[in-house]
Amino acid sequence: MFHIVEVFRVKWGLFLTILRKSGLILISEMSWVISETVTTALYNSRGGAEVVSGMAAGFAIANLFFVCFNGIGTATGVILGGTLGANKLDEARRQKNWLLSGSLVFGLCGTAMGCLTVFVVPLVFGNLSPSAQSVTRGLVLLNAAYMPTWAFINAQFAISRTGGDAMLGAMVDLVVNTFMVIPGMVLLTKLTSLGPVALYGIIKLTDAAKITGCAIGLKKERWVRNLTDS
Repeated sequence: MFHIVEVFRVKWGLFLTILRKSGLILISEMSWVISETVTTALYNSRGGAEVVSGMAAGFAIANLFFVCFNGIGTATGVILGGTLGANKLDEARRQKNWLLSGSLVFGLCGTAMGCLTVFVVPLVFGNLSPSAQSVTRGLVLLNAAYMPTWAFINAQFAISRTGGDAMLGAMVDLVVNTFMVIPGMVLLTKLTSLGPVALYGIIKLTDAAKITGCAIGLKKERWVRNLTDS
């Protein structure tokens, strides 16, 4: 017979570990969300309804190929998690390189698909003005160009988190978003007359810092551990 007290029989040490790890991931994601919110507000200030509607339409299309990031995270967790759980640490190191290379190939496929979606802009968003459609096409092509970079970063984050190193992603995201993305976007908006797509494209060059930070962190191999070792 089920007793309500059974619900509260948990391993509190494990619960606190899960809470701490998930908290670090929350910090990482929140810093990204805040930086994207600030970025959106600033590039939308570059124009009127054409800019707002054009950028919104561009991201609506880009979301079609952004779904690959979830696939990268899931595949990494399944493949690398199983290997680390079996205590095959040398094989896990090899798989890390395969997964990073595979993410680049996956990202290039996303670039090709993203470029093709430009042709659906007049069909799906035919009610937008020509200037808004121009903004949409520019943003779609820009996002497509960045796909290999973003796929690679997502693979780096997924590898570290699979091995239990949630701190790496939290620190990289927090530092870059707080001290590079937000201040950089404010300065670009105040000191230049660049359009919204150009602003977005330039500020995303800061992703090079994320790749570098993650590469350094992964080399320290805090993620290389037997997941079943209590």
